[in-house]
Amino acid sequence: MIVRFLVSLLALLMVAVMGLGLSSCSTTDLRPTIPLAEIQGKASPEAAMFVAKQAPLMVSVLVRPDELAAIDAQLIAQGRSPLSAEQLTQAWLADTGLSYGRDIQPWVGDEVTLAVTTADLDRNPENGEQPGYLLALSSTDLQRSEQFVQKLWRNQAIAGSDLVFERYAGVTITTHVPSDPEQAPTLASATVDSFVLLANHPKVLQQALNTVQVTNLSIAQDRRYQAALAHGGDRLAVVFVNVPQLLAWLVPSADPAPFPLLTSLLAGVRSTAGGLVIEGSLFSAAGQQMPLSQPLLSAPVGALQYIPRQSALVAAGVDLFSSWQQLNAGLAGYRLPQQWLGSLVSDRQTQWGLDLPQDILSHLVGEYAIALLPTTPAFSDWVLVTQSSPELAEVLQDLDAVATEQGVSLGRFTLGEQSITAWATLQPVTEPQLQLAAQVQGVYTSLGNYTLVASSLRAMQAALAAPAQSFLGDATFQRAIAPFHTPNDGYLYLNWSQLRGAIAQKIPLLSFITSPKTPLVTDVDEITFTSYGNDSTAQSGEIFLHVGR
Repeated sequence: MIVRFLVSLLALLMVAVMGLGLSSCSTTDLRPTIPLAEIQGKASPEAAMFVAKQAPLMVSVLVRPDELAAIDAQLIAQGRSPLSAEQLTQAWLADTGLSYGRDIQPWVGDEVTLAVTTADLDRNPENGEQPGYLLALSSTDLQRSEQFVQKLWRNQAIAGSDLVFERYAGVTITTHVPSDPEQAPTLASATVDSFVLLANHPKVLQQALNTVQVTNLSIAQDRRYQAALAHGGDRLAVVFVNVPQLLAWLVPSADPAPFPLLTSLLAGVRSTAGGLVIEGSLFSAAGQQMPLSQPLLSAPVGALQYIPRQSALVAAGVDLFSSWQQLNAGLAGYRLPQQWLGSLVSDRQTQWGLDLPQDILSHLVGEYAIALLPTTPAFSDWVLVTQSSPELAEVLQDLDAVATEQGVSLGRFTLGEQSITAWATLQPVTEPQLQLAAQVQGVYTSLGNYTLVASSLRAMQAALAAPAQSFLGDATFQRAIAPFHTPNDGYLYLNWSQLRGAIAQKIPLLSFITSPKTPLVTDVDEITFTSYGNDSTAQSGEIFLHVGR
């Protein structure tokens, strides 16, 4: 269960971190550093009332930009130049004669919401797509925010634009007439209660006003959305994704229904001691029901006692076969990861002549823990710890037989006081004298109630020595799971400082994760995931990003 949730929530993680990262950049006058856990936000975005449920994307930052400057001060390493809000807004304020520090900072409040309201304003793909964008800024000083709007349009008029004022649903919408009659307007504004609304077309504002007035049309009126945000307290940011609509906008040629059970994703970002927690919910499509699943674990599994403390990646839970099935389901629609996973399984099945999921994983239904070790070549060593059972013993016997048939030698020896079985290929070596050299393909042993399988003698030795200084009792791991509540489905832990370089190297598209320009990515030390099961309509879970330094 945790793996499927991870696959879907990773996209939310990136959106949330990017949204928060852009807003957390400091102003030119840095405030004193505030402990991360003391920076407070709001429970939910008020501007969600302007955004329809069918909108592809909504990102809301629920803290004043100046308050988030404290996060920037904490995260930016010494010698790295902070990126100011003035710099960030320079592009979209270009040619307006306005600046953030002079015209926006004095009145902007504790909410900034950006939404893609539609993939195509006129819903006619034959004349090209024009997405609708809505920016809602809360105001703490209505007089100053009104002066900002007036100055915005006065500068437009001075630049030669003709202005149009339209009353719609009791609100004045201001826009400009392009000099080219074939061009559409590119800017419109309205003030509604304590919000200044800016859009790239007056239709966007009209739709926003309609959404407020029609019952159950807005995201804010969605009962599942309300239930998901009812717990967890104040948040720094909230992200809402309508999956089918976002895919249709970003990848028009993609399968129109790659996620038949999934309709939307919701994530809230809150601060806690040492980092950020992203709480997420995945909602099922109308008429679809998710299989009911209750979280089983009230404490980390005992299999973690054999996981070495220095592990770079650790997954632990119950029923590995079910997790495998959930992974396949979660990757549906993600073509490249699906192909990579398929080739990985195919290579092993060809090598061993076995159906990996059915012949091996289907028998691993108890506790499990899997770890990658920070070895050279990069992360080539791994350890699997699972509960012993008669079925698992039969699987190992079958593997012994398959290895023997394929010319792999089967050997038994003692490592310390522990009896070990090894699969190895023998090669003659002539220097300095003729002898046989064994290349270990894998080793396994049983210890107490657990069976340990490792990729090498080095990995097995680390696992056998782990109980003295295990991952389970490590202060870093305990810190990484501290924000989560129980019961849950287990944990997936990533030592991000160790992994991000290897990930960027293998996937060039993700090279930005090593760039010093993305502090909320590069200054994260560990990332931990968990999930809390699901009811018939939604699945929930959390991600914790521990911030170092």
